Amino acid sequence: MVTHKERMLTALRGEMADVLPYAPRIDLWYLANSVAGTLPEKHRGRTQREIAVAEGWAFHHAFADDLLGEDHDEEYRHRGLGILQVNNIIVDFKMPTDVEVKWSREGNLTTVEYHTPVGMVCNTMEYSKQMQLLGISIPHVIDHLIKSKDDYLAANHLFEHMEVVPRFDRFKKFSEEIGDNGVPVTAGFYAPSPVNQI
Repeated sequence: MVTHKERMLTALRGEMADVLPYAPRIDLWYLANSVAGTLPEKHRGRTQREIAVAEGWAFHHAFADDLLGEDHDEEYRHRGLGILQVNNIIVDFKMPTDVEVKWSREGNLTTVEYHTPVGMVCNTMEYSKQMQLLGISIPHVIDHLIKSKDDYLAANHLFEHMEVVPRFDRFKKFSEEIGDNGVPVTAGFYAPSPVNQI
């Protein structure tokens, strides 16, 4: 029997698969309907992957977790820098040892401060139940790191002295979880390029 993974790899090589590979991105739909309590009855209580298996779909390289909450703070803490610590990211970005990171949450807002030897920069993110109902799976940056020309020096210090640490173990586990049900895709950074992040 041909697996979803084999079909997808066949298509990626530009060859003809026995059937069209189908791996719908259901994570945003799943998030919104789980929070609203409107998942179809037959899928209530199921995870995204369990729904895909039940429907005969390949696993999409799902970006969003089944549900987001305070237990995901660590994964999204540096979202304002374009850094996520989720399953498909093959590296972690370790903050410079001379930088103190302070973060606080007030209601739906999370503020992260980066105290560097050359100044402090901060950003604020918003993530609310209303956003979940809309299928929004990543906190929205409402107050960016760089607000004036005075912030460039401290922001530059962060990126110049950050350490990139391989996390192949996390991606390997993610890949094993997908197995023959799809093709895991990796990334190193949330934004495709520094200019896109800015």
